[in-house]
Amino acid sequence: MRDAGYLVAAGPLPDEQGAGVTVLRLPGAGQTEKARTLATEDDQSVASGLLAVTVRPWQVLLRSGQLSD
Repeated sequence: MRDAGYLVAAGPLPDEQGAGVTVLRLPGAGQTEKARTLATEDDQSVASGLLAVTVRPWQVLLRSGQLSD
């Protein structure tokens, strides 16, 4: 994901042991299935069953203090 330029940020959530968040930026609309494939098949910790993942779309409304289009 990082090598392809999709990874924006990733890290653990401090209030729940073993939980974390990964934010991807995929070009174009309707990329939820591609994100699901990246998260479930390309991440070996998820593919092996060590971690579980939930993929959800997210719409950015603010960028650097300005409303986005």
